[in-house]
Amino acid sequence: NFFRRRRVQMSLFKHQFTVSQQTQLKSSHQKKLVQSLKSDYRNVSDDTWASIFPSKCSVLRSKLSNKILLYSIKLKSNTTADKLPIYFFECKLNGKDRIFPTLYLLWRYPTFSPCVCIPSAVSTFVLRGADLMLPGVSRQAHAYYNQHPEVNETQMNAVDLQTVAMHAVLSIKVIGNPFPCAVGYAILSAKDISRAGDDKGRFLKLVHIFRDQLWEFGGKVKPNAGFLSHVIKPVEAPPMHSDANDEKVNANDNENDGAVDDDDNGDDEFDALSIDNQLVYAFFHTLLHISSSSLPMDVSEIYQQMRQNETIARYQSIDVKQTSFNKLARFAQNAQFEKFMQCKAQKSKILIESVHAKPIAQHLLLLINGIEVLTLDVVLRWFEQNWSASESQNNDQDEDKDADQDAEEGGDLENKTDETDEKSTLSLPQRFEHWYTSEWKTPDRVHTASQLIDQLFGGWAQIEECDDIQQAFKQHLSRTFNIILPASSSSSSSSSQEVLDLQSPDEAFRCQFLQTLKESVNPDQLPMTASTLLTKSRLYILKPMFVFSKRNLLNVDVEKDIITSIKQTRWKKSVKFLKELSKQNIIQIKDYSGSGGEWMITDVNFGYLQNKFNVDGKAQFFTPSAFEKFVSKIIELKQQQNEANGDGDGNDDDRERQQFENHRQHKICIQTMYRANHRLLPIFGDANISRLHTKNKARTFLWSY
Repeated sequence: NFFRRRRVQMSLFKHQFTVSQQTQLKSSHQKKLVQSLKSDYRNVSDDTWASIFPSKCSVLRSKLSNKILLYSIKLKSNTTADKLPIYFFECKLNGKDRIFPTLYLLWRYPTFSPCVCIPSAVSTFVLRGADLMLPGVSRQAHAYYNQHPEVNETQMNAVDLQTVAMHAVLSIKVIGNPFPCAVGYAILSAKDISRAGDDKGRFLKLVHIFRDQLWEFGGKVKPNAGFLSHVIKPVEAPPMHSDANDEKVNANDNENDGAVDDDDNGDDEFDALSIDNQLVYAFFHTLLHISSSSLPMDVSEIYQQMRQNETIARYQSIDVKQTSFNKLARFAQNAQFEKFMQCKAQKSKILIESVHAKPIAQHLLLLINGIEVLTLDVVLRWFEQNWSASESQNNDQDEDKDADQDAEEGGDLENKTDETDEKSTLSLPQRFEHWYTSEWKTPDRVHTASQLIDQLFGGWAQIEECDDIQQAFKQHLSRTFNIILPASSSSSSSSSQEVLDLQSPDEAFRCQFLQTLKESVNPDQLPMTASTLLTKSRLYILKPMFVFSKRNLLNVDVEKDIITSIKQTRWKKSVKFLKELSKQNIIQIKDYSGSGGEWMITDVNFGYLQNKFNVDGKAQFFTPSAFEKFVSKIIELKQQQNEANGDGDGNDDDRERQQFENHRQHKICIQTMYRANHRLLPIFGDANISRLHTKNKARTFLWSY
């Protein structure tokens, strides 16, 4: 996929490693190790060192396959089955041995080493393994902690950028999260930082980050809920923002209370769902906002987008393995979801080819509000029966007066007419309230009439603005999930198909190119060069709008009447044409011309080609081979006409020209062929080793081998 995520790249622990040797340090070597650490990390207090290396503890040194040494602490209380904490690792730095703390040590002692503060958005690049750039450092946070040393010493231990030394060991913390996410060393000194200012440049070289192989080797532990797979989130309000905005927060308490209550209610409704329904709601809510141009799309990619949703944090903790589905493939191929999407199994992947937005939005609305499908059907049926009655209430009142006169003559229908009079004078909301509370008997009713109207239609005010109840329901779905749904079936059928203007040269060439994409390109062939589709040997040519007869063919001027080149259109160049299709979300392109290549088509919106382009078959096209026959037939007919017209009064020049054209029809094809060497016998086999082959044919033997 063109929008595929980048692979995670680590620094020292990028690849998996194994423990080749493990030894327990002698007491003398252990003392030397502690003294060396104290000299490197002089700001650490004696109490912290006593907590890290308690009395009567032993240090285990593990030698890894990548020549890095790990130091683990073993206490007397530890058994052989316990996982020993990994606190330090030793590696070569500029030709010298250097000991760094691990994240497991820094999570236990967050102020062990000075740190660099970064925003949460920068952590995405750090977790990919990229070195920390100088613009990614939050100078505002460092300035705040420099002005408040008592807060800095107890909570953050942020380094002073004006005194940082070259090759100093530093950790990286996200503002609002007290635990580090990476360890590295500075490659810029304070003088370099002051000289660089805010310019681009690397500041910190990473050696150990969250989710690398050392983290997995240590037990895959997360210090708090802010540590996600792709980003580190703050778990508390940053102190510099809380101090500065106290007055604003206090002044806007009344306005913010309502918003907080709404969010809490939404969270409560979502949390009340079962774990299976939470997965259904989160997955299909994410699927609703997938562009149709991105389809077909792998189910796993949509699942990853759901778990990496930064705006809705509650989706990030949902795991398909904790549900009854257990596997993503089993979830996608469930029979109850067939009306929501169409899936296709391709090798080990499951691709979603099309999405039905309205059934998905309706299901999510009922699911989050706890409304049964039967309740929705009964309510919609009641509105359809009573909608016309509410519009013609005045006429009904006149008819009721006539009915009253007839009833007075009969005498037996007085009570019935009184009831109809009362109902006819009620408004539509009052009649619905009366029907819902008294006439429609349902067990275990949870919602009141007003709650049901608000949850299904957005209130009575929204209903009164629409022409019918179906339109009100669809508009409420559109507003709730921020999607576009057709207002009626007639409008959707008319807008689903694209109107073609085949008389315009620009539209004719565009139709030819789209037909070529539709007929001759498969998803497995992407990416592919755009120039291969714009040549006459691949391009599908639009058929002229006339009856194919000899007279009509003789009137065709191939160079003017048939559009076969981009130069005959307003674009003139293929790059402009491709960029316009890219803006229309029909194709996705990428420029490789700077590296010696050309423009490549990386993705095609096959859903648009199948569902909207030339659905009625109004435009008909020649295949490349059929177009060659069409042109040759026109040339042949014109030659026959010229011969018939030039028999009596032709001169010598015309005869010579005609002889020259006749000789051109007898073409000679020169082709180079190859015979394989006897050393290629395993590739070509006994039957083909001595035969002549074209270059393309010879390549097929190599690929099959």
